[in-house]
Amino acid sequence: MLAVAVGCGSGGGSGGPEPDGGGPDVSSVGSGTNMLSGPSAFPVRAAWMDPTEPASQCGADAVIGGGYAATSVDLFENDESSLACADGGLSRGGSGRFIDIQVGTLQYITLQTSNANPPPPTQALTPGVYTILNERENQENLCSVPVTTPIAVLEVLQFGLYDAQQIAISGTVTVESVGPRSIVGTFSVLLGGPYGQTDGGPGQPLSGSFGAAACP
Repeated sequence: MLAVAVGCGSGGGSGGPEPDGGGPDVSSVGSGTNMLSGPSAFPVRAAWMDPTEPASQCGADAVIGGGYAATSVDLFENDESSLACADGGLSRGGSGRFIDIQVGTLQYITLQTSNANPPPPTQALTPGVYTILNERENQENLCSVPVTTPIAVLEVLQFGLYDAQQIAISGTVTVESVGPRSIVGTFSVLLGGPYGQTDGGPGQPLSGSFGAAACP
């Protein structure tokens, strides 16, 4: 089992395999906050907060008055800082693996799953526990099914490959602090393969912590 950390990283690339038009980070928050532990862990050399990813997949997540109702947090095996904010989201020259974590409020997900033209959310993300939702898809998002609690999705991806290589099938993401430009937290999940498959096993553990900021 590998447990690795980085003191302060810079991000570049995308929260997903497609360009999303927006905001990767330029620097992670704090010292020693980006760490992974488990068989699939890797050294985290870059991190960012990107509210534009769930917005591009589901719908507008900016809250009037400030903050976001959903965001992604991405942890990168390689330092993509030179491409972080320059290409609108996707590091076309990116390499290696990355973990994409998305969290969303109950109000945001309810609006997106119950309205053809949902109004803007009024409740921003807050510290708390966000429960992993396993949609059994090869690319998961926050707005596929109605839910009754704030949720999270987590995928292990690799640049150059369109589909997720592993998907969280259970567990939680805990947001310790969050604002319009930064987020800090931890997670503990069990991973399945593509589409959340586990071949009858219990899943592979992956845990970690994160601290990331958005582009200026």
